[in-house]
Amino acid sequence: MKSLLHPLPKTLRGAFGILILIAIAGPAGTGGSFLLAQAAPAPAQPLNGLDFTGLSPEQTRTATQILNETRCNCGCGMTLAECRTKDPNCSRSLSVSRALIQDLKSGKDAAAARTNVQAALAKAATPPPAPPAMDPNKVFAIDITGSPFKGPKAAPVTMVEFSDYQ
Repeated sequence: MKSLLHPLPKTLRGAFGILILIAIAGPAGTGGSFLLAQAAPAPAQPLNGLDFTGLSPEQTRTATQILNETRCNCGCGMTLAECRTKDPNCSRSLSVSRALIQDLKSGKDAAAARTNVQAALAKAATPPPAPPAMDPNKVFAIDITGSPFKGPKAAPVTMVEFSDYQ
């Protein structure tokens, strides 16, 4: 029997398709019959900067599952999917999520993609190296030629103040 599925607008389809109940009219007086069919998986709705185009339905489900299970470590306390939706300016969830989708597009399995997401989050959480410690004995030479001053010119200590009156 030929499928009678009618394409629905994207706004009505879920991320993984919907179940559709189709009434097929039979001969008069028989009451017809019902067909239960699964619509083809709809492409996932973009999550602020993520493009699921090119992923198979299984890869889309895997990506969505990982994004919904993995916490973003930007300090928001949300999952990567929530962070992409509620905090579109979060560069951490964007880069990690895009890398996940790229891993799946390149054929990596769910376990490898999940491991790469965790590694990327761990790398992003590593604080940048501390700036070199200041040498308390270092003397800075500041050219104050022509600047106004108070006190003797040969003072053992010179204090310089910078200000902007704009």
